[in-house]
Amino acid sequence: MAAKPSGTKPSKVFRDRSISVSIFPNEVTIAGKKRVFHSVSIERSYKDGEDFKATHKLDKEDLPVVHLLIAQAWEWIVNEEATQRKKPVE
Repeated sequence: MAAKPSGTKPSKVFRDRSISVSIFPNEVTIAGKKRVFHSVSIERSYKDGEDFKATHKLDKEDLPVVHLLIAQAWEWIVNEEATQRKKPVE
């Protein structure tokens, strides 16, 4: 599980109940060409008193939801990368 890059907003977030899977763009230049790679962060939110907090620790019951959201995230990344390959080179 990759850590969230600081200061970067996710390109896409998939949510179900307390679980979220966020996709972050990582732009790099390779051989003079801009490329975007993606990293993924999984979080579970919970309430602590009056405050909402987030953790990367998951319960057994969270795993089927994570499985579904990760599949959706993978599909989104694959489609996004295909779209980027079709754009003219800058």
